[in-house]
Amino acid sequence: MKLGISARKDDHIVLSVKEDVSSRLPTLLEDIILVHNTIPACSLSEVDVSAEFLGVSVKAPVMISGMTGGSPLAEKVNAALAAVAQRLGVPIGVGSQRAALEDKSLARTFSVVREVAPDVPVVANIGASQVVQGLSEAQVLELVDMVGADALAVHLNPLQEALQPEGEPSTRGFLDKLRELVKLSPVPVILKQTGEGFSKEAAALVKGTGVKGID
Repeated sequence: MKLGISARKDDHIVLSVKEDVSSRLPTLLEDIILVHNTIPACSLSEVDVSAEFLGVSVKAPVMISGMTGGSPLAEKVNAALAAVAQRLGVPIGVGSQRAALEDKSLARTFSVVREVAPDVPVVANIGASQVVQGLSEAQVLELVDMVGADALAVHLNPLQEALQPEGEPSTRGFLDKLRELVKLSPVPVILKQTGEGFSKEAAALVKGTGVKGID
């Protein structure tokens, strides 16, 4: 494992808690005002917000997307998030499992999610750079088995990889490698952005790869 990967995971958590990491750009959600319905057609007790996530029933159309893993601090965060997911009955993802592929002692920082949340969909996670470099069938199965995953997310963060120390901004041939991964994976594959969003043009490129969704 490259020196510093666990420390970098801790840095991500500490910076998110202690620094102002909010975007300077608006999301446009602040411009949406829901119109109050003075005469509802049904009682509140009749409202059903349950949904399906990749064929699995969940209690709400909400997902705790994968954020962290790979350090003792990240394990605590994942356990806390998993407890929330289990209580609310919603899907949850883990952060990139690359660290655990390279250092097996870190596997529990991810597997704790399935231990704490046994009844909800869990999404495994690996980076696009690792997909481009090539994953063996054994590695794909390891990612899925590690967290008892119902799906596998491939996170795309080319800007972050280009800027962070020890980043691996390798993307050439990604779509071809993605198709190979879809064939190897025993669970549905989805794509996940880490903060910059998915443009319409980028999403269109995914058509025909076998990917089942975009986060």
